[in-house]
Amino acid sequence: MDKGYIVKKIFLIIMFTLCLQINAYANMDYILSAPLGYIIAISCHELGHIAAARFYDAENIDMKLSYGVPSSVVCNIEKDNIPAFALSGEVGADLCFELAFSQYKEEETTLNKSILFFAGTDFIRYCIYNFWFDKDNPTADPTIIHDETGISKEMIFSLVLTKSLLNVYRVKSKNNRIVPYFSYDENKYIKISLAYNF
Repeated sequence: MDKGYIVKKIFLIIMFTLCLQINAYANMDYILSAPLGYIIAISCHELGHIAAARFYDAENIDMKLSYGVPSSVVCNIEKDNIPAFALSGEVGADLCFELAFSQYKEEETTLNKSILFFAGTDFIRYCIYNFWFDKDNPTADPTIIHDETGISKEMIFSLVLTKSLLNVYRVKSKNNRIVPYFSYDENKYIKISLAYNF
């Protein structure tokens, strides 16, 4: 395994953990918190892709930085696993959102608000950009999900919007009882599901 690959991944995980810890002790400046929240959220999105690619035995897995923004590159993933791989970025963003939300309920800081915003709106921003501005980029997650599953763009956007609005309610009410999440099954169904915490 390439040592550079491991070092990059460890660096991103340490950076994420340290940023949350530093912010807990020193209320960071607004100027740093917003871009840092974006970088943390997008890094978690891409790490979701990397984890899925490893799970599905893809080849040439790499994460690259372009203008300070990470992106994942994967080759030779089996066709049946492509929709789950495309959805895995949202799963990574969801995990980031849940961690930031638990921190936010303890203490509202600019950094965790920023992470909540960027991780919570990750897929809706991606859909809007991809469906209406980037005009169906074939390598973008929403287009991959649309092409591979046959789910209409409007349905994908509706599911993503519903999930985002539920997360807005959760943040505003600080209610963690209902947790919306996406799932994918062997019949190529992408579902929005709700978990209820007792």
